[in-house]
Amino acid sequence: METRDSDVELESVRFRGPLTALYQAGGQVRLRHAAVEDGPEVGLFVQHGTLRLEDVTVTGHEYGLQGLDATLEARGFTSVRAVRAGVALIGSRGVLEDSVVQGSGGFGAVSLLGSDMVVRGLRVEGADAYGISATRGRLRLQRTLITRLTTREGDSGDGLHLRDVEVEVEGLVVRDVAGAGVLAAQGARVVLRDVSLEACREAGVWAETLARVTAEGLEVRGSGGPALVALEEGVLQVDALTARDNAGGLVVADCQGATGVRLGRVVGQGPGQVAAEPGAKCVVVGASP
Repeated sequence: METRDSDVELESVRFRGPLTALYQAGGQVRLRHAAVEDGPEVGLFVQHGTLRLEDVTVTGHEYGLQGLDATLEARGFTSVRAVRAGVALIGSRGVLEDSVVQGSGGFGAVSLLGSDMVVRGLRVEGADAYGISATRGRLRLQRTLITRLTTREGDSGDGLHLRDVEVEVEGLVVRDVAGAGVLAAQGARVVLRDVSLEACREAGVWAETLARVTAEGLEVRGSGGPALVALEEGVLQVDALTARDNAGGLVVADCQGATGVRLGRVVGQGPGQVAAEPGAKCVVVGASP
């Protein structure tokens, strides 16, 4: 179905086998109680328009949902086995609520570029590479569960992969991923509240290249590396940190330039498990940030 500058409402429909089930250019489309199955290209595509989704499932396709300079209001959207990404948005804005991405491909579950999005109640299972990848723009993330991430090579896969973006996170669980639970880079500004990172093989939170991460109520358990990493002038400020059973200890920091880690109210692994240059003062443990 193709719409251009139109006002369309569809309910209780099923698309099976089209290249793209919905191609929307401008206008407003509302799609409710719909299923899109087994096509080779983009399941749902919107450009310069407003797309409202409720209880919509896309199975297969290159992307489950793709938006370009669009406004999205989605509740109960599900993408299963997308070849590249479950949701990919460029220059878009809106709300994605109570959605599921299962088994997405190499661009991750949700890919955001230059977008301003609110994401609530997202569940990601078995994505390749990233749970959520965000570059530039702004992201507000609430009540999110991300599990079982890896690449085909099995050597990376970050829960949140954030570059040059402003992010506020509340109520996040990342579990069993091949990379970091949260990776912030290239000047990203990230605020974490009530976040649990479990069995992340590289690290819990990783800040590098001028990124700044502020966290309150952070739990890191069972990491294959350290709980926290700060490199290349990355800055971490964490209050109320619980860190247990992390193979690489509490903190790894290169202490170059403006790199800094400040921790308050640490439970679990103590300040003796800090890897930094001898005598470096870039890691402060035990004082409230």
